[in-house]
Amino acid sequence: MPREEDWGMPGTQAPPTGIERLLLVGTGSSNASFLPLWVNWFQVSYPKTELRIVLTRSAQRFVTREGLSVLTNRVVFEDAWSEEPQARKLHVELANWPDAVAVYPAGMHFIARLALGLADTPAVMALQCTEAPIALAAALPPGGWESAAMRGHRAALAERPNVTVVPPVTGLSMTTGKRDGNQPVPLPRLIGSLEELRVRMGKAGDGGTGTHAGGVGAARATTQTHASATRAATETHASTAGATTQTHASATRATAETHASTAGATTQTHASATRAATETHASAAGASAETHAGTARATTQTHAGTARATTQTHASATRAAAETYAGTARAADAAAASEISGPTDPSNPTHPTGPATPLKSSGRA
Repeated sequence: MPREEDWGMPGTQAPPTGIERLLLVGTGSSNASFLPLWVNWFQVSYPKTELRIVLTRSAQRFVTREGLSVLTNRVVFEDAWSEEPQARKLHVELANWPDAVAVYPAGMHFIARLALGLADTPAVMALQCTEAPIALAAALPPGGWESAAMRGHRAALAERPNVTVVPPVTGLSMTTGKRDGNQPVPLPRLIGSLEELRVRMGKAGDGGTGTHAGGVGAARATTQTHASATRAATETHASTAGATTQTHASATRATAETHASTAGATTQTHASATRAATETHASAAGASAETHAGTARATTQTHAGTARATTQTHASATRAAAETYAGTARAADAAAASEISGPTDPSNPTHPTGPATPLKSSGRA
């Protein structure tokens, strides 16, 4: 008798995976009716993996959000824009949250919208923007996989490094009742393909290094390598920052000491130059004062000598002029006396000998 936890579980071994957060998108195909079975299997097989589910409106024709919420104990999102304002945008969360995305089942319309780059619903917009690996389990009507439209969509999606489209398997068509239906591969096979894509993307991101050991080992090794590299880079940055800080501090102190020494030397030089200039100015002022005093004394003596010489010259000239004037006056007086008294006595020249000439009247009394 099977265990209770395995009741209703498909007899399929779960492939190893390093996925920690999986976004499951259910689209409009009749195979969506099997989602409760596969969701239950996934949670039993990967109890440490966090699962979030989004259902398109057409998928809800085959399965309900309420039924899946009971299995996951989480809210199942509807792939539609909210009519109420929301602070947190669903398409942004769906793009940033998962490690990987599984579209199961992936109907023809959903594959076409993704290949054409449409973004008319939150889930499609999130898949257009996310960098997480995306695996789609194609679930198509008869003839849909080989149709010209689907070949074009497959070629377009093949150009994207994070997208893989897993071909359908031949199965019983629910419409024709024949084995010409294109049924999606079982979910375990889709998970295996998604893990292979995730590992390839990890190797491409790491430059092709590392070894894949069932997916889990590679993921853990990559995580540890990144963590070690991050720690090493942090320690290197910290050491570099510390060394740089010490170097800057030492350089600052050396610069400050140099500036202080230079300032002191400059101050002493300025003081010495000021004292020397002051002494030079004082000496020059003293010499200039003495020169001026000597010049003044010499000028004064010269002026005094010149004045004395001029005074003496004037005195001599005055005396000479006075003497000349006196002599002239005496001569004039002698001549006048001679005219009045007549000829003088030769024996007494001071007394005239002839009769005195009478004075003429001027005609005025």
